[in-house]
Amino acid sequence: MSLTAMGVGQGAAVLDDGSILSWGLRNDDAAPPLVPAGREVFSAVSGYNGYGQHWAIVVGDPIPVKVSLDPMLPTDRPLRVTDSVRVGVAATLADGTPIAGQAETTVRSPDGQTHALGEPLSMWPSDQAELNFRRAQHEQIGTHTLSVTYSSSPYVTTTVETSFAFVEPSPVELTTSGPTTWHQGTERTLCFRLATEDGSSLWWTRNGQATMSVEGDPGSVYELNYSSEGSPAESCMWALDLRPGTYTAHFDYDSWGDVDSASWTGQVVVLPPAVTRIESDLPSSWRYGQMPDFVGVDVLADSLVPVGDVHLELDGMWFGSGMYLDENGHGQIPIGHVRDLAPGTHSLFVKYRGGHGFLASSLQRTVTVKPALFTTTATPTITGTAKVGETLTATPGTWSPVPASYRYAWMVDGVAVTDATTSTFTVPASAAGKAITVKVTGLKQHYATTSTTSTPTAAVAPGTFTAPQPTITGTAKVGRTLTVSRGTWSPTPSSFTHTWKADGVTISTRTTSKFVVPASARGKRLTVTVTGSLAGYTKKSVTSGATVTVAPGTFTAPQPTIAGTTRVGSTLTVSRGTWSPAPSSVKYVWKANGTTISTRTDSRFVIPAQARGKRLTVTVVGARTGYTVKSVVSDQTPEIR
Repeated sequence: MSLTAMGVGQGAAVLDDGSILSWGLRNDDAAPPLVPAGREVFSAVSGYNGYGQHWAIVVGDPIPVKVSLDPMLPTDRPLRVTDSVRVGVAATLADGTPIAGQAETTVRSPDGQTHALGEPLSMWPSDQAELNFRRAQHEQIGTHTLSVTYSSSPYVTTTVETSFAFVEPSPVELTTSGPTTWHQGTERTLCFRLATEDGSSLWWTRNGQATMSVEGDPGSVYELNYSSEGSPAESCMWALDLRPGTYTAHFDYDSWGDVDSASWTGQVVVLPPAVTRIESDLPSSWRYGQMPDFVGVDVLADSLVPVGDVHLELDGMWFGSGMYLDENGHGQIPIGHVRDLAPGTHSLFVKYRGGHGFLASSLQRTVTVKPALFTTTATPTITGTAKVGETLTATPGTWSPVPASYRYAWMVDGVAVTDATTSTFTVPASAAGKAITVKVTGLKQHYATTSTTSTPTAAVAPGTFTAPQPTITGTAKVGRTLTVSRGTWSPTPSSFTHTWKADGVTISTRTTSKFVVPASARGKRLTVTVTGSLAGYTKKSVTSGATVTVAPGTFTAPQPTIAGTTRVGSTLTVSRGTWSPAPSSVKYVWKANGTTISTRTDSRFVIPAQARGKRLTVTVVGARTGYTVKSVVSDQTPEIR
């Protein structure tokens, strides 16, 4: 016979006649194969690993196995029906090597009935299997026979037995402790303790057999449910929640039988809950952010130490965490981890919730939370030049914590400048010669407004203008108007003066930008010096380039007219019209048929006899300093009679 390597739940074998047995392959059944008729003896061996069951074929007879049972029994007392017995089960080869397998377990009671103890017991070489022979499986007094049958290929199926002689339960002791008089709701009341005489387990079942009852209590009977096996067990009367009064109380423990049952009857007195009062070290004030981490509370009652918990309330809500009182009635309520109270006045309540035999109580405390304070480790500084027209910048310094915002107030010689409330400040003319400081105020919610002031600057220097060279527009000619273009000054002066010079000699100083060229400038070159002035600034003067040489001025004049009778001896009058500019001197030259007969300064002329039969004209000659002389001739008169 040959054997394949085992897979997970798979296998195949070739028998001596060439036939093949397989299992777990494709659609094959994964169960061990049957022994073929007429073939050699073989065993189907099963095994487990982390992936599941394996099978193999082993040729030969089953291997002998030694099965041992190791019951764990009490050594200082008899085995009682209230006990559960643990039994170690092991299977080994002849050389003591542990092996795996399964064991079926049954028990035969004193009445001859046999029943299984549960599912088959799995056994592994690495650990000893343990069987739990529970008390519910051996309630009869007498000898119970435990049978364990080990089976696993390729090992011989082996059965071993052991017997256990169970006796009746141990007698029970019922003792009481604690007061028979207590305040309503208290936890420190009359208590009952059940224990067996020899320390064996009590006979508890899932439904319980112990009850407490109080005559006159509307709750009647109270069942005490214990599901665990063990001894002793304890319960107290406070669970009955009795109202104030005097009662007859009963405790009854009905167990396996009379031998381990017990009862108690007695009188108990329930008093009203004790009155309590509160003392606390809750401070009356603190600064925002400096709320205490803990508030100490003492709950007091006459001749008693209250139990339970205390807490703080604000606006009807818990503030911080509740805390249980210690054995002295003292509690430390943690509040430092909660959101701090905003500045203002708050009404806090320290509350004891009562219960456990004590009435509730509270203590009201009004606390004042003051705004928190900033700390500054460096004063503000001012950067920039202390000069009229320059911009200064304030750095707020070092604050802890950092304010949410800053407010600035710039001051000149200690006097605040209206509307100067940002971190930058343009030095006004009024600050010339004075020192500048800045006061920085830190602002943050729940913090006191705090201000700190910089050191003063040096005395503010006058400002300086920036200005382009002015230009002159217009014709450089006597009598003409020239205009000065100053350009853009920074800052703009409050006033200007314009100083005109002819060949470097001042000829006029005026405030307007217009200038009529005087006769004195004829033949000279003109310049203009513009001087700007502004309070707090040094005056600045800028001079234009020179004009071309000033040309003489020219008159504009109409043709003169002659009025009067054209007869010898009559007086003629000359109307010269309007000259521009007006000449400083005028001459009238009279001609008869083109020949000068008279020159005079008077505009009136008496016709002489020599002019008879001729035609007269008059030439008006105007003169003015700086101007070219101008002559204009009238039309001829009619012939003189």
